[in-house]
Amino acid sequence: MGTHIHNANLKFGLTLGSGLKTCNGYQGSLNNEETDAGSLWNWGVDYLRYGNCYADGVPAYDRYSKMSQALNDTGKMTYHPVNLDMYYAIDNWGDQDVVAWAPSIANSWTTAPKINYLRAQPPVNVWQSLAFNFKQNVIPHVHAGPQHFNDPDHLLIGRQMLTVTEETTQFALWCVAKAPLMISANITTLAPHEQAILSNDFLIAVNQDRLGQQAACAYNCDQDPNLGPVTSYQAQIEETATSGAYIVMVAVNWSDSSPVDLKYDLAANGISFYSWDSCTTQDLWTGVITHGDGGVQDYGSVPAHGHVAKKIKCLPF
Repeated sequence: MGTHIHNANLKFGLTLGSGLKTCNGYQGSLNNEETDAGSLWNWGVDYLRYGNCYADGVPAYDRYSKMSQALNDTGKMTYHPVNLDMYYAIDNWGDQDVVAWAPSIANSWTTAPKINYLRAQPPVNVWQSLAFNFKQNVIPHVHAGPQHFNDPDHLLIGRQMLTVTEETTQFALWCVAKAPLMISANITTLAPHEQAILSNDFLIAVNQDRLGQQAACAYNCDQDPNLGPVTSYQAQIEETATSGAYIVMVAVNWSDSSPVDLKYDLAANGISFYSWDSCTTQDLWTGVITHGDGGVQDYGSVPAHGHVAKKIKCLPF
């Protein structure tokens, strides 16, 4: 099967469980880590997502580090201690202080419970669960970097659980968070607009940049109602060795009902040094490039659950 998948120019991913059983009730890998790790390598698996059910009281660190070591011992290690030949994703829902130990043994780790789309009624609750996961994922942003990333859970684009506005916002947020872009929809039934969201070259380039810096909160991080419902997130990116550094900014209207006229001060938020700087801005959905100063920018009306996503470089000349 691995050969067939690779011949189709695809990657081979599997989910296993770190406990006695997987979350779906199949045999887990607890106490069988080396055997299962050897099978994964023999099958040519590129991606392992390692679940957290039926742990039998064994601490998360012990279970996840044991599989990491088994992958390292049985695989073709090129960089210790994180395995670059097979992507190792920890899925323990953010429990047991995972951000403190996961970066040394895995490529990514979930920072919150799964987005609650199975039991959420009405659908607006799916957005609230998604928003909680993203905000929770921002907190440990300093632990992220090349080859080790915080994971706020899957993308829901194409699942008919979000509005189009919400789908575009999720994709922009996940990209600037450097989160794994795991599609959970059936890709054979995606609508054209959903395909367009998931294949946006500008945002994917942000997600895959050389620095791997996760966006941190820049404006209204405590969501002070006196400042309105908009919060912004910013990161420095470097797409190629010769492109130089840019700041990427995603500003979200977290209001559930009201649009916002967004005016954003580049100098006050650390993107420019002075309001008279010369700034180049690219819209990360349209690709349109504009030129202006380093002061307050008028980004127009942003709908509820909507956002703006910009790549900006400011120079003092």
